[in-house]
Order: sequence, then C-alpha cells, then structure tokens
Amino acid sequence: MLAPGPARPEPLRRRRYIELVIATVLIIGVAVTVMMIYRGNPTSQDGNTASAAKWNKIEGTVHPDGTWTQERRNGPRHKTDASNGDVVLDLDNNVDGGLCVRFHNFRYNTSLGEPVCWAADEQGPKTLATGVLPGTEFIVDVKKWDTGGQGGNNEWGSRIYY
Repeated sequence: MLAPGPARPEPLRRRRYIELVIATVLIIGVAVTVMMIYRGNPTSQDGNTASAAKWNKIEGTVHPDGTWTQERRNGPRHKTDASNGDVVLDLDNNVDGGLCVRFHNFRYNTSLGEPVCWAADEQGPKTLATGVLPGTEFIVDVKKWDTGGQGGNNEWGSRIYY
C-alpha cells in the first residue's frame, strides 16, 4: 500500500498554474512589444517617423524643368496619427513661378488626390489630403508650377500639419 502524499497537492498545482499564466502573459507582452518595434514597418531610412499631429518644418528644391521631386529628406518621413485625417501644408517660402505639391503614400508608392498649387508670390495654408487613414506613411512631392519664367529661386519652405 502507498503512503498518503502531501496534505495540500491542490494549492501547489493551483500556484504553478498561476505562475504559468503570469509567465505566459509576460512573454506575450514582451513579444508584442518587440514585434511593434521591429515589425519591418517602412519608416524612414533611419527607422524613424516625424511626430504626428503638429506642425513639422519641411523644405526642398524644385527642378527648373517642372518635373516632380521629393521634399528634402534630412529627417524622418511623415506618419499620420488618429486625429482628423487632414494633411495641411502652410507654404512660407514659394519658388519663382509657383509651386505644386502632392501627397504621396510611401507604402504603396501612390499619389493621393490632385496636386495642390500656389501661384507665384502666393503663400499660406492649403489642404493636401483629407480622410487620410491613421498610420499612413507619406512624403511630399513638389514641382515648379510655371516653368516658362527663368526665375532663380527654386528653394521652398513650409510647415506641414497632420
């Protein structure tokens, strides 16, 4: 005949079950955090995106022939948050001949909506896109509006809100 076991086998089993559940939750939490950080999300070349829902300074140079070019990318590219889905560009420094700007979805390499243009000597805010989904990574493409003039200023500067 077998001798009786410890008097409290159930509490020990329950404790091990609780410890296993806690360990599993911690492991899943760490795994999710690591996946969010390293999920291969295309951000900037250095792995960062600009802060969302605030005015971010952007600038660049347009080609005199009027071909599209990207904004100067000295920093991270843009990523929208969950605010209102609007992207507004406030042009501070226009180029000779005026400037056209388009919203470019980085992930899918597509332009969204029609280009928005500022005439020569025009400045101020204009909406580039509305209803943009949260988490959309984008860049801004620009070109000279009127290439007929031989003006020397091809540098532009603005702030963008998203």
